[in-house]
Amino acid sequence: MKNISLLRLAGASAMALGLTAAGPAPTGDHNMTPAPGWETAVPPPGSLASGFAVVNADGSLARGTAVSSSAAGTGSYDVIFAKSVKRCVYAATIGDSDSVTVAPAGFATVAGMAGDDMGVYVATFDSSGTQSSLGFHLIVRC
Repeated sequence: MKNISLLRLAGASAMALGLTAAGPAPTGDHNMTPAPGWETAVPPPGSLASGFAVVNADGSLARGTAVSSSAAGTGSYDVIFAKSVKRCVYAATIGDSDSVTVAPAGFATVAGMAGDDMGVYVATFDSSGTQSSLGFHLIVRC
């Protein structure tokens, strides 16, 4: 019972200070009014693309909502969508394009593509950390 009361007190204190799980709420002043530009931080609905891509080790697009994909070097890939994905979240994991094969161990890193708001750059690595050409599954959420 004592621990629950302490948790409630801590939660109430955090709420009184305007803190959230992500940190303090953005403010323009001490009255908790939004900072200038806060309302435009999120683009209007329909202006960004959410989607996915399943890409083979050779860079070819196996399936997905991406419009194209290509290998840009060993373990380096460019995936292009129909709309801007600049303000979106990207996640990728190593995976084969069929639905039954277990992919080799490895990992992928992602970033928005430099110079192209509609693109995502994906780098794939084997389990030893060496950049290697591996198939992957990419999801983009806006």
